[in-house]
Amino acid sequence: MPDASNGHVLIVEDDLSISRMFQLLLRDAGYRVSLTNSSEEALQFVRVITPDIILLDISLPGMNGVDLTRHLRSNPAIPFIPIIQITALGDLRTKVAALDAGADDILVKPIELSELLARLRVMMRLQKNRRGLEESTRQMHILYAISQTLNSSLDINSILRDLVLQLANALGAIRTSIILVNDHNTPFYASSVKETLNTASIQRVIRDGVAGWVMRAMKPLIISDTARDPRWISMDRRIDTTRSILSVPLIHQGIVIGVITAAHTRINYFTQDQLELAQNIGNQSVTAFTHAQLFQTTVQQKGLLERRSQMLEELLNVGERLSLNLPLHEVLNELAQAIHRSLGFRQVIIHVFEIDDVESAQGVAGVQREQIQQLWTNEKIQQSIIPLLRERFRMSRSYFVPSGYTLDDEETNHLPFGATGIRQADYLFVPLGSPQQLLGLMIVDLPNNLITPDLATIQALEVFANHGTTAVNNNRLFAREHTRANQLQLLVELGRNFAELMTPDQLLRLVTSLVRHSFGFNSVAILLKQQNQFMLRAGTHNFAHNPYNQYLNIEPYILEALEHYQSWLSSDVTQFCLDYQWADPQIVAELIVPLHTHEGIQGLLVVGHSDLSALDGLTQSILGAVAVQLTVGLDNAKLFLREQEYIQQLNQVNEIALQLTSASSEPPFHEIMQQVAAIFQAPQSMLVLIDHDQRQITKSIAYPLPWLDQLPVLPEFLASLDESRVQLFKQQHDSALGHALRQAEINMVVIAQLYSAERLQGLLLIKPADDHYIWRSNENNLLQTLATLFAQALENQQLQAQRLERLRADLQRYMAPPLVEQLLSEGGFGEPSERDIVVLFADLRGFTALSENLAPQVVVKQILNRFFDEMTAVLYRYDAIIDKFLGDGLMAVFGSVRALPNDPERAINAAIDMQQTFASLQTEWQASFGYPIGLGIGMSWGRAVVGNIGSAQRMDYTVIGDVVNTASRLVAIAEAGQIIITQPLAQRLQQHQAQLDQLEPVQLKGKRELQTIYSVRKAE
Repeated sequence: MPDASNGHVLIVEDDLSISRMFQLLLRDAGYRVSLTNSSEEALQFVRVITPDIILLDISLPGMNGVDLTRHLRSNPAIPFIPIIQITALGDLRTKVAALDAGADDILVKPIELSELLARLRVMMRLQKNRRGLEESTRQMHILYAISQTLNSSLDINSILRDLVLQLANALGAIRTSIILVNDHNTPFYASSVKETLNTASIQRVIRDGVAGWVMRAMKPLIISDTARDPRWISMDRRIDTTRSILSVPLIHQGIVIGVITAAHTRINYFTQDQLELAQNIGNQSVTAFTHAQLFQTTVQQKGLLERRSQMLEELLNVGERLSLNLPLHEVLNELAQAIHRSLGFRQVIIHVFEIDDVESAQGVAGVQREQIQQLWTNEKIQQSIIPLLRERFRMSRSYFVPSGYTLDDEETNHLPFGATGIRQADYLFVPLGSPQQLLGLMIVDLPNNLITPDLATIQALEVFANHGTTAVNNNRLFAREHTRANQLQLLVELGRNFAELMTPDQLLRLVTSLVRHSFGFNSVAILLKQQNQFMLRAGTHNFAHNPYNQYLNIEPYILEALEHYQSWLSSDVTQFCLDYQWADPQIVAELIVPLHTHEGIQGLLVVGHSDLSALDGLTQSILGAVAVQLTVGLDNAKLFLREQEYIQQLNQVNEIALQLTSASSEPPFHEIMQQVAAIFQAPQSMLVLIDHDQRQITKSIAYPLPWLDQLPVLPEFLASLDESRVQLFKQQHDSALGHALRQAEINMVVIAQLYSAERLQGLLLIKPADDHYIWRSNENNLLQTLATLFAQALENQQLQAQRLERLRADLQRYMAPPLVEQLLSEGGFGEPSERDIVVLFADLRGFTALSENLAPQVVVKQILNRFFDEMTAVLYRYDAIIDKFLGDGLMAVFGSVRALPNDPERAINAAIDMQQTFASLQTEWQASFGYPIGLGIGMSWGRAVVGNIGSAQRMDYTVIGDVVNTASRLVAIAEAGQIIITQPLAQRLQQHQAQLDQLEPVQLKGKRELQTIYSVRKAE
């Protein structure tokens, strides 16, 4: 039997028996066979899978074989596939049409098996030759593109990056990589999948992996299955799916300079042809790699010469840059950047220690700056490096520590070599300062190409260290002078801040903070005089033994001395004004500066320091000027605080106004009275409401609880008041109100009269916070404003109640009282809106003849009024709204106010009930007047505009829409006792379908098409 890999044949035949026969014959001949039964299915198949040959029947349903062939040949997205067409028609015309469409061969049924197999073998040979030619052309293009890549650049990284991608495309590999080695033993690595390997991983691959084997053997290698070959090393076997490997060495003049490796996930993927292609590409790239490496070496040497020249220039210029009066951290950053630029160190850290009152600082340059700053902390340097430097300082200015080195002393074995985020490296430490005073430390990470620091590098670093030492000393000297200038600038700063609006507490916190930071005091506090005693109001620390806002005892002799002297300085702890047990370092001196006003000493500025010499005469003079400015600032701050309180009161009044005006019903008076009390900081408030005739009190609302139980009777109460709208009453007042205050043991109360439109609506009472409270003019204005707001709110409440009664009376004309109350409670009634409704028209039949023969009084009283009373009662039972009475008829609406799902059902039930109720009236009238009277009803369902419609002078709650006109037309054609409805209404009925009788379609006025209508029968 032939080999089963002869090729893949697609059979397109709609006759299943024929296609099955071909499938069995071709499988026996060693072909892989796929079947489709239509041209459309074949098109879908070749878009996914490309067969080697298509065996195609011409006579297919739908798109025939000739059209399918023409479609395949015209679609550039489908690769070339030989097509053999099969036909039962052997005429010349059929054959020519097939060949013109693009068929490669034609067989005429019946077909000899041997002839079919021979034709297939010929087509397979043609297909293989064609694909071989295409593959050769593709490789030629790839080799040309690779040649262009190799000749287009001398940058080794750029060449590698582009070449691995082209290799993957040429070999059909999932991943390709290139490793190049050089004399410095620092390999280059590139991968087509953008993976990165560190130097240690690359060295492991060269030592133990496929790449190393190929480089040592100097010959290519194909591994068909990596699972059976130990030379394949995976960086992570959990996710590695590599199964086939191809690797070729890169050899230049008998020396291996690198290796190309390709990988695939299929076993036995790589062939000898792919190996030869990889070797050709490798041989072509060796020269380009060599030239690029030579160019890189030249560039590096040139760069080294330039850096040496730059280093000399930096050494000449760094002294000038460091002489500028910059912040210390900027000086250190400038120095670190100069070292990094000129010497090429990967990382440079310059750390200066904290000395006296000058904080530590650090300058950093190079890569991973943030991680370096977190790694080389002040604590780490003090514990790890300083002990080493102090011991070796006399022997050598610098101290070199190789990577991974372990110190003998356990207490100093804290060097962060190999820490997370920092590569293992060699560090060089150079101290700043002298053995007597070590100012700081310079730490540098040596370049990759240096095994040990050379003498020139160490000497250059020591020159930079000398510059750095000078710069640090000058910077700290300048900082001390600058501090003194800042202390003098404090006076200007305070004057500027005092001009801003702030409260007394804000001002005190600002002054204590500015004084402490400007002078460097350990403690700053301010005491203010209240009720002839001094209270601690502000400070820079938490005085545990002297709590804030509590009175302190100041020795009388200190206060007496401060009346005559600018300040009081003491170094005796027993004489200190404040308790400094919390302080670290210990407070050894306290300076007190008085805050003088025309009323005497109103406050004290108290500072504490751990150095007595810091509280010199100049400092005392500056603090005296600060105290003068602080006194003025406090006066301004108190005025600002009063203004802020008044603004806050106005905002609270506005909030009350919103509550009074936005309430749809009675405002929340109890909550509002609580807010009124808060505005005036009063413990109690009360609102008293009176009747229209001012004869009695109708209601009183007190906050928080009733506090004036026995109010005088209203006439006596009002007689106690004068014409002032706001009046302060004391219990000594000789009146009924004064008597009531004495009985309630209330010393005084403020009363505001609530007038609206010259009518007294009520009274507003405020009980002040204490008996000595001073009622200011602005508070009088606020209370009068509140009184006006309350009076307007009460008047609006009365007007709203009147409008509600009028609306209730109007609505009861249209609907049942329970529905009216429900609508009023929900609110929002009457606004025009669109909704679905049911409209009912009812009209009397025979009424004209009756009215012509009866007296008008009889017609109105005994017929019409009786008719409307009975029909209204029926409609109200079904929650209908009577829109209007129309002479001898009426109009009612369901769902206009509140739409319900059962509106259509209720409307039908109401109409039936109306006819039944009218039947009793009809019998009675027939007997009384001898005339037959009937009732016709027309009903329609649809969308309409519902709401108050009309002019500003007259509004009616009604409905407008086509649904109204339709119902009106139907009632005109309804006979006595008949109920006629439209088709849309009938479609929405569920319970009454059995009671509907379809009538002949009618042409209604205003309608172009005939309308389907129904009559409703009573339930049996």
